[in-house]
Amino acid sequence: MSDVSGLTVRQQLLEAAIVVVDEHGEAALRVRDLLETVGVTAPTLYHHFGTRQDLVDEVQAERFNRTMRTDFPVFIDAVKASKSREDLLAAIRVAFTLRDDPSRLLIRFQRLNAFGSAYARPALARRIMDMHEYWAREVAAALRPFQESGIIRRDVNLEMLVAWYNGATVGKLLVEIGPSTLDVAQWNIIMSDALEHMLFGT
Repeated sequence: MSDVSGLTVRQQLLEAAIVVVDEHGEAALRVRDLLETVGVTAPTLYHHFGTRQDLVDEVQAERFNRTMRTDFPVFIDAVKASKSREDLLAAIRVAFTLRDDPSRLLIRFQRLNAFGSAYARPALARRIMDMHEYWAREVAAALRPFQESGIIRRDVNLEMLVAWYNGATVGKLLVEIGPSTLDVAQWNIIMSDALEHMLFGT
């Protein structure tokens, strides 16, 4: 079943719920308001999601996955197009430039919010971990030819390097969450230097 926008009813419910959680948090997600927004009845919602909590978990999983899909495909394509160490370094630096764009702060908050929601929710935690591991493997696979040719250090576990990078990037929120006496520019320099050392040993 779909409306004129081309979204199925399930997608409409999910999209409307994501808007609420993005703007006001999980606690603001009220089934009655959601039903009114989409124009369906409660049995329709429960048919697609089971319970309100199942819907919330789906919202958080989708929010997390969207942040990953925003970051990684572009980087993977740039890595695959690279022919030399210089090309690869340029691709990494472009990724850093994108990451440092102020509009990316919301993406880090969404990722952190999804992590927090997974606390004491094993099924959601497993989905988030599976998505993260999928992208870690995809990025590692794009980087592996450079490791095999000796451009990237051979002793580095690429999947764990991607996991470390993702964790550190979310951790940047500690100096971005509000007014800070710490210099965010210094965080960027340290992160860039650390990543280049881990990849190239320089």
